[in-house]
This record gives sequence, structure tokens and C-alpha cells, in this order.
Amino acid sequence: MAAAYEHYALNYSKYPPRMLFHEVRDVGQVLSPLAGGCSPLATELQRQVGWLSALLGNLAFHLDDASGARPRLVAAAAYGERVGDARMSRGRGDAEHGRPIQRPA
Repeated sequence: MAAAYEHYALNYSKYPPRMLFHEVRDVGQVLSPLAGGCSPLATELQRQVGWLSALLGNLAFHLDDASGARPRLVAAAAYGERVGDARMSRGRGDAEHGRPIQRPA
């Protein structure tokens, strides 16, 4: 599950932001419907959807689309709170102001 996010995060600077945005969005659209429920698998899918949303927000920010970045970053922070991922949820203040969330190390 984490392979998609890790691939995009590690290769962030190797692709034009617009192309990467569309690819990440497509992967998120595939995973999102599968992330319902409260099983361990659903929780992990929610974590990945959250990180993909953070990546989309960061990409939108780098494409000078602050109004598009903000809802994605806020959604990522909400996913972080839902799944207990402090790295995602602590970015809520920045997200609400349209600033990128720091990717995990």
C-alpha cells in the first residue's frame, strides 16, 4: 500500500508537478473507495489516502494553486487525526493556511 506514496514522494522532483499531480490524483481515486471501514487494512488505506492527499496539496501549492492546495492539505490533516498519524495531523495549522505539509522522513 505504501509503495505508491513512497514512489511519488521519493521521485517528487523528477517529474513535472502537473504530470505528477494527475498521477497521484488517479491513484488516490482508486484507493479512496477501498478505505472505508475500521479494519486494520482500512486504517492503512486511510493513512495512504491521507498522505496522497498531502502530496496533492503540496503539488497544488507548487503549481501556484493555493485555493486547490488548502482543501487537500486540510483533508490530509483530518486523515492523520483519524488514523493517529501525528506527522500528518500536526500539519493542520499549516494546511488551513495553505502551506505544504512536511513529508515523512
